[in-house]
Amino acid sequence: MRRRYALLCICSCAAVAFCLATAATGGDKNYTSAKITKSGSQPSAPVVDITLSTGSRDLECPPNSLFEQPVHGPDDPWTAGVSDTGFPYIRYENFSGVSGAIEDVHWWGLEADASLYNCTKDPLQFEITFWNDDSGQPDLTSPACGPYTVTPTRVDTGYLYHSTYQLILYEYSTVLSPGCALTEGWVSIEGVNDPDCRFWWMSGFDGDGYSCGDDGTGLECG
Repeated sequence: MRRRYALLCICSCAAVAFCLATAATGGDKNYTSAKITKSGSQPSAPVVDITLSTGSRDLECPPNSLFEQPVHGPDDPWTAGVSDTGFPYIRYENFSGVSGAIEDVHWWGLEADASLYNCTKDPLQFEITFWNDDSGQPDLTSPACGPYTVTPTRVDTGYLYHSTYQLILYEYSTVLSPGCALTEGWVSIEGVNDPDCRFWWMSGFDGDGYSCGDDGTGLECG
């Protein structure tokens, strides 16, 4: 069933949004894309699930990114899922075809408390970890790179999501040192050190509709 303005639910979610790049990536973004792909599945966990009409968007990965999975706009059928130690729940997204060292990461999300009101993470810290693939899921026996504990650049995009809660969409970016030489695998991005203000990772375009999550009891993928 297609839902509109559902508050909290246990449901599927599209692939989450992020970009991988070399440290040299930069320049003006190309604000032209307005395509939709079919939403896929994601592990069960609290999400904000909104279904709206397709609209234009101007939220893109930087030019010359190594891997692109840009974020849904507020007029697209978007979802947002917690990936934060304050819940706790951690999400993993897969990538492939990366042709250079990963030295720069961009991602999008919301910052909201348990009642779904805007908040500001303080301190603003995330843990980014890269994992090898193990038959379609992340191999959690040992990270391929990281974990990197980062304080990213946070930019208010000016976009608000959800008609009632008016949740602010932020774009985050950080440079990784040393970089990660991984052509395919998984990345996890998790908010840390602020249990009262949770990071909600936004859904995105162009993914395969398959990701994994873990609430501390084991991986759930779909």
